[in-house]
Amino acid sequence: MASKSISVCVFSMESWWQIALCPSSLLAPCLQGTSRHDFASGDQSFVGLPPSGEQQEEEEEEEEKEEYEQQELEKSESSGVGVGVGEETVSTSAGSSVVDTTAAVPSDACSAEGASPCSVSRDLSTHGQPPQRVESMAEQPVAEKAEEEVSSEKPNFSGTWDLVRTEGDLDRLLSDMGQGWLIRNGAKALKYGIGRVVVDCQQDGDDLKFSKVLCDPRNLSKSHVHISVGQGTVRFLDDIGRLSSTSQWDGSSLRFDAKLESSGLAVTLLMYFSSEGNFVEEMISCKGTVAKYVFDRRV
Repeated sequence: MASKSISVCVFSMESWWQIALCPSSLLAPCLQGTSRHDFASGDQSFVGLPPSGEQQEEEEEEEEKEEYEQQELEKSESSGVGVGVGEETVSTSAGSSVVDTTAAVPSDACSAEGASPCSVSRDLSTHGQPPQRVESMAEQPVAEKAEEEVSSEKPNFSGTWDLVRTEGDLDRLLSDMGQGWLIRNGAKALKYGIGRVVVDCQQDGDDLKFSKVLCDPRNLSKSHVHISVGQGTVRFLDDIGRLSSTSQWDGSSLRFDAKLESSGLAVTLLMYFSSEGNFVEEMISCKGTVAKYVFDRRV
């Protein structure tokens, strides 16, 4: 078929004037043995005829497709990142990265009825982690509230308390508060009141009454004080001298902010229960020295 078409092409180019004068006699050798169908179905473009409209559209579409694929290939090569199945490109201010969104999908998540593996994996990659238990989040504020109630619960110091030991540097505390050598040595000789000092307390909420046997044996009578926590200033006698003080609750401690009336030196007194259940009087001098008197409840 191709050879016959070529012969027609060559003959027509070289003997055009002969074809014009006697076309039927000259074309007969070329058409001999060739059906009308074969000649009509031949490649028209091969014999110099322009392509049909459909062929031209197909060629244009093919060229556009190749051009689009070439552009996509160039973009992929310039970015240097290939995104495959199960991966997702995540853009941030620092650049783009590829995240594997299928790695965190549980095996039973995709097998659930109506569940889409892609939607499940995208859900996990978007939120970063599976949803947390609602119960544990709801329990946290309740636990914190319970801790606050326990810590702010006011202690009840009612009872009779005997001094059983001391802690800290009592000699330095007395020196900070202006006590001379004679008084400090006398207090040390009396073991700072161990076995002698007794505190009695009657308490009704914020109303407290204290009576105390002091370390100094020269004080024949007890020291008494009646306070309403947070209300006004009270005056009372202690082993370091006569004090004027205000009071307030400080968590689970009763706090006294006091001053020596003789010198104006400040001293802080805290009353609270230790972890072992002892009644504790903690004194902090104007220079920050801390000493403690520890009491046992009298049975």
